[in-house]
Amino acid sequence: YTNFFIESYNQLSGNNIALQNIILPIGISFYTFQAISYQIEVYKRSVKANKNFINLAVYIGMFPQLSAGPIVRYNQIYKQIENRGNINLNNFYEGIQRFILGLSKKVLIADNLGVKTDLIFDQVVSGIDSPTAWIGMLSYSFQIFFDFSGYSDMAIGIAQMIGYKLPENFNYPYISKSLKEFWQRWHISLSSYFRDYLYIPLGGNRNKRTYLNLLIVFLVTGFWHGPRWTFIIWGIWHWIFNVIEKILAKKNLLDKFPKIIRMLTTFLIVSLGFIIFRAVDIETAKLYFLSLIGLGENAGGFYTYEYFLSNDMIILLILSIIFSTPLFNILRNKGKNNAIFQLIYNIVLIIIFILSISVVITSTYSPFIYSRF
Repeated sequence: YTNFFIESYNQLSGNNIALQNIILPIGISFYTFQAISYQIEVYKRSVKANKNFINLAVYIGMFPQLSAGPIVRYNQIYKQIENRGNINLNNFYEGIQRFILGLSKKVLIADNLGVKTDLIFDQVVSGIDSPTAWIGMLSYSFQIFFDFSGYSDMAIGIAQMIGYKLPENFNYPYISKSLKEFWQRWHISLSSYFRDYLYIPLGGNRNKRTYLNLLIVFLVTGFWHGPRWTFIIWGIWHWIFNVIEKILAKKNLLDKFPKIIRMLTTFLIVSLGFIIFRAVDIETAKLYFLSLIGLGENAGGFYTYEYFLSNDMIILLILSIIFSTPLFNILRNKGKNNAIFQLIYNIVLIIIFILSISVVITSTYSPFIYSRF
C-alpha cells in the first residue's frame, strides 16, 4: 500500500515523491489473514499454541487455497492437520468431482465472459451505448462469481483429495433477498472473518455505533482488495445500502415486497457496485454509470451491443443464470442414489474436464481475478 499513499499524497500536495519498486509475494493477503487468525485464537485461548513448526507452516502456507482463498481459520483445521484421517478413496473421488466442476466454471464460463467484458470496460472512455453497458455489467457480475467460486471449488476439491475439508466460500449469493443475506453467501470466509474479528469486537449492533462499525468493516473490506480508491468507494457503496436496508428492516418495510423483487433489487445493487469494483479509476466508473442511462461521452463506440449480444454470449448468460441458482445441486442430490444418473453424471464430468483442459491449452486468456487481491 506504500505507493497508494505516496500517489495520493502527491496528488493532494503537488509533490513528486518517487514511487517504490515493490514486488508482492503471491497470496500475501490470504496467508497474512490466516496467520492473524492463529494469533487471535491463541490469544483468546480457544486453541493452544502450536509447538510443531511444520504443522503451523502447513496451515499458513496451505497449497490448495493459498493464492485466492477461501480464508481458513486456525480453529477450523488444526485438528485435521494433526490427524490426517480423512485420506480415503471416497474423499479423493468427491474431491476430483468438485475440482472438475470448479475448473469448468472458471474456464468455460468465467473466462469466456471475461473476453467481451474486458472489451466493454476498455472502450468506456471512447464510448459505449446503454445496452452494451448493461450487458457488460451483467457479464462482469457473472464472470467474477464463476471465476472466484470456481477457484474456491478447485481449492476445496484439491484439499479434499489430500485429506482436508475446507469451509465453503459461496452459497448461491445471487439468489439473496437482501444485502445482509448476500454477504452471508458471498466470499463467506472473508465476510465471516471481518464479522467475528472486527465487527463484533467493535460492538457490532449492540451499541449506538452500529452504522459506524459497519462503515469501518466495509472500508476495510474494500481496502483489503487493493490499494485503489475504487475499492474504497465500492466498500462505501455497500455500506450506504446496508444502512438503508437496516433502516427499512426496522420499520418492517422490506417484507412488504415480493421475494422476487427483493432478489432482483439486491442483485442490481451488487452488480452496480461491481462496476465501481471493476473500473480502473473513479472517472471510468462515473462514465460507465452515465453510459447505463445513455449519457456516456461519445456513446456508441466502435463496438455496439449487437456485437456483444451474440449467440454465444446469450448462451453464456443463460447458463450463468441457471448455475447461479441451486437447481443443478438439487437435481444432483436427487440422483445421488441412482446408479444410472451417477454413470451419466460421471461421463458428463469427464467430457467437461477434457473440454476444459483443451480450452486451457489453446487459450491465452485465463486470469484468476481474485489472485490480484
